[in-house]
Amino acid sequence: MSYTFLRVCMARLTYNIILILSLFLTGCATSTDMEQLRGELRSINKAINGTKAIQADQDAEIASLKQNMSKMEEISKETQAQMLTQDQKQTQALKSLKPRLNSIEKEILRVDDRLRTAEARLKIPSPPPLALSIPSLESPALMDSLTSTMATNAKAKPKAFDGEEKSLYEEAFNILSRGEQDKARKIFERLIHRYPNSILVVKARYWVAECYFQKRDYEHAIVEFDRYIKDFPSSELIPSAYFRQGEAFEALGDFYDANIVYKKILRDYPTSQSSKNARKKIKDLEKRIKY
Repeated sequence: MSYTFLRVCMARLTYNIILILSLFLTGCATSTDMEQLRGELRSINKAINGTKAIQADQDAEIASLKQNMSKMEEISKETQAQMLTQDQKQTQALKSLKPRLNSIEKEILRVDDRLRTAEARLKIPSPPPLALSIPSLESPALMDSLTSTMATNAKAKPKAFDGEEKSLYEEAFNILSRGEQDKARKIFERLIHRYPNSILVVKARYWVAECYFQKRDYEHAIVEFDRYIKDFPSSELIPSAYFRQGEAFEALGDFYDANIVYKKILRDYPTSQSSKNARKKIKDLEKRIKY
């Protein structure tokens, strides 16, 4: 029942009471009139009780809504607090990461400056441009033997090719196996300049750098291996080139840069044989590096 209905009933009851009282005072009220008045009083009492029940239900719903709103406010505050905490953690993590990123960037720049300084001092001419960039055809056995002696390297025979470039390559490789680095390097360079589109250029460029390394001309070796890495990024010999570069830095007493190169091998070429060798090198170097 609505409050409007209750007000109508009350007005009707008031009117009837006044009417019956008037009749009673004038002596005209009957028992039927009184009974009718009692019936209306009962109806109004029933309506009032129903209205009270509705009011109680509404009060209960309002209390429940207030309680839910309070819980939602608490959850919202808790969520905001969690988000604020998470944001603070992320901000702190970024702050702690920034010095590390700066340190890595400085390490990379240091190695790059080292290479550029060596290149400028040595005044090494740029290699001839290549029309093709073909991955190396070195066998895994030959790759794994690059870090051992040339006696072991000599056992790995290059694949046969037709033409003069094949003869030049085999001649240079055999001469290098006998320890005549300068002579072998010149023949490799002759092959590179004479046949710039040959597939053997990819391997010959590696062995030019290797000739410098075996002659202990480590600065030339570092620069040549760096150029090889940039010119042939998909070559299977890249891990070996990095490892030789690290050994060259180490031979020059630059243990810090050598360590950086070895760690790059672990990060970028973790399944290579050079990675296994680099891990051993890092253990030895970290004992000697003074941070």
